[in-house]
Amino acid sequence: MAKTVQKKDIFKNNMLEDMYKIANSEMGYSLKNPNDVNNLDSKTKGKLFLKFYLNEIFQKSYNIDADSIEQGIVDNANDKGIDFIAIDDNKVYIIQTKYQSRPLKEIPDFIKLPDSIKTELYNSTCNAELKAFFSEIKRKKNVEYNLLFVTTEKVTNEEEEYYSSLVEDENIQFSIIDSTKLRTEYESIKTMGDNPPDKVTLNLGNEDVIELNTISPNETILITQKGSKLRNLYQNREYRERLFNLNIRQWLGKNSVNKGMIETIEKSPDKFFYYNNGITAICENYYWDKDNQLLDCTKFQVVNGAQTLTTIAKEPEMVDLTNVKVLIKIVKADKYTSGDKESSLAFNIVKNNNSQTVIKSIDFRSNDEIQIAIENKVKEYKLKYPLDYPISKEIVYKRKRRLNEPKKKTISMENIAKTYYCMFINPPDVYLSSKKMWDISENGHYYKIFGDNGQKVNTISDEEFYKLFASYYIYCYIDMKIKSILTTKNKEEYAPYYFKYHIIWGINELLKLKYSNEEIIRIFKQIVNKGYYVNASINEGKEQSFNVYFDKIQRFINSKVDEAKEDAENVAYRSLLTGEKFLKSLKRRIAEERPEDLPELIPLGE
Repeated sequence: MAKTVQKKDIFKNNMLEDMYKIANSEMGYSLKNPNDVNNLDSKTKGKLFLKFYLNEIFQKSYNIDADSIEQGIVDNANDKGIDFIAIDDNKVYIIQTKYQSRPLKEIPDFIKLPDSIKTELYNSTCNAELKAFFSEIKRKKNVEYNLLFVTTEKVTNEEEEYYSSLVEDENIQFSIIDSTKLRTEYESIKTMGDNPPDKVTLNLGNEDVIELNTISPNETILITQKGSKLRNLYQNREYRERLFNLNIRQWLGKNSVNKGMIETIEKSPDKFFYYNNGITAICENYYWDKDNQLLDCTKFQVVNGAQTLTTIAKEPEMVDLTNVKVLIKIVKADKYTSGDKESSLAFNIVKNNNSQTVIKSIDFRSNDEIQIAIENKVKEYKLKYPLDYPISKEIVYKRKRRLNEPKKKTISMENIAKTYYCMFINPPDVYLSSKKMWDISENGHYYKIFGDNGQKVNTISDEEFYKLFASYYIYCYIDMKIKSILTTKNKEEYAPYYFKYHIIWGINELLKLKYSNEEIIRIFKQIVNKGYYVNASINEGKEQSFNVYFDKIQRFINSKVDEAKEDAENVAYRSLLTGEKFLKSLKRRIAEERPEDLPELIPLGE
C-alpha cells in the first residue's frame, strides 16, 4: 500500500512542477516554488491543469499537432462546457477538465455535445472561436467524436460504467480520465522512446506453445497468452511503452476498432482468439525454460498488435481476462537498432506488419530513405543551431519517436515538414489537416515536401536541404520575435501570434519579389550554416535588415485581421487561418510592395 501512495505523491509533485512552469513561462506569474500553485484561484488552477494535460498527456497519447493544442483551447466566455476542441481529419476531440473537483452531473450534457453541434443548438450563443470549429465540423462527413472528461479526483468503475452507458451513437467515444488513469498515462508516456526492456519473461503455464522447426534461419515461436497475463505485462512499470518502440501504430485511444475488441472481451471472451489477428513481436534472442514453463526474451518488441495489447491492458481490474486468449508470434530477429536499417529482417518485419493502408503515419515515414538521407546530411555538414550564440549546440535530426539527446538541439521531421510546407506551399492546408503531410497518395502532401515535383526521391539536393532547414530556423526566429513582443502585449490582442505560419509564407513572398531563386538559396545557406539574418549576435546588420521583412508581414497580418473584423462581426482566428480568402488578401497586399523599398540582404559584391 505504501508503494501505491508513494507513486501517487510522485505524480502529484510532477504535475505541480509542470503547472508551476506553465504559470511562470506562459501566464506571467512569478511563483517561487511548485507549491505556490495551490494558492492560486480556482479558475487559474483549472487553466494550468488543462495545459498540463494537453501538453504532457493528450498531445503525446493522440499524436495531435502542437499548434492544434494551442489553438484548440477555448475555455472562455460562452464555451458551452468545452475547454478544448481539435479537428484531426474526420476526428473531433473535445475535452472538459476538472481540477480538484468531480461534478459528474455535467457529464450527460457533455455527452450530448455532438447532437447540440449538429442541431445548431449553440450557434447563436457560443463564442466566435467555437462557432468557427462547429462550422468546420458540419462541413465534414462521417465525423467521429472522442469526448474526454478529465478530473484529478477518483471515479469509481460503477460511475464510469453508468455514464458510458449513456452514449448511444457508435461514432461517439467517451472516456473518463480520473486520477488513477492520469497517473498511469503520464507514467507510460515518460517511458516512450526509452530502450526496450533488456528481458521480458512470459509465463507459459496452461498456454499453447509451438516452436517452428521448419522456419529458418530465424527461429520463431508461437505462443498463446491469457488476457490477464498481458495486462500484468503492460502494467509492469519497467515495460509499458518501451514494449512498442518499433511499433508504427501506437495506442490510438478508444475508436471503433477498439470498441469492438472491448465488446468481445467483455461479452464473448472465449471468442476473442478467433476474432483477433494476434500480436507479432521480435526479439534479439529467446530462451524457453521448459521445466518452469517460462520464455525469456531479450529486447522484446511488439511490432504489430499495440492496439490489442493496450486495449486489453486498459480494461478495468473488475473485468475478468482469464478467458481471453491471444496468439503471439515471436521472431528471433537481428539487433534492436537494426530496426532502422532497410536490409535488416527487423526493419522488414516492421514494414510489412504495418503496410495495410495507403496513408502512413509519421512514424512509418521515419524509415524512408529520404529521411535517412536528411539525417546523414545533418551529420555530414556538422550543423549547429544558428539561433544560439555562440553556435555550439549540435543538431540532431529526429526522424523517430525517441527521447531528445541532452545538450543537443533536436529538430523533428514533423517541424521541418510543417515549416517547409507553410513557407513554400500553403499554410491553411496544415491547419486543416497536418496528417496529410505524411500521406503518400495523390491527395497527400508528403512528396510535395520530401519529393521532387511531387515524385518520390531517395536523396536530397543541397538546395532542398537548405530550404527545409532555413524554413524551420526562420520560423524559430519569428517565434522568438513574437515572444519578445508578448512581454508587453496580450496574445489575444496580438493577431500575428496565431499566424506564425502565414508569416514565414509572407516572408518568402517578399524574398521572391526582391531576389532570384539562386539568391534566395544563398540567403538560406547563410542562415543554416552561419546564423546570418536570424541571430543579431552573429551579424547585427543582417538581422536588422531581415527583421524589416518580418515586421512588414506581421503588420500586414494585423491590418488584414482588422479589415476582416470590420467586414463581419465576431470573426474567429480559426476561420482566417484555414481560409484561402484571407491568404489571397494577404498575397495581394504583399504584391503591392516595390522591390526597391525592401532592404538589401545580399550586399553588392558579396
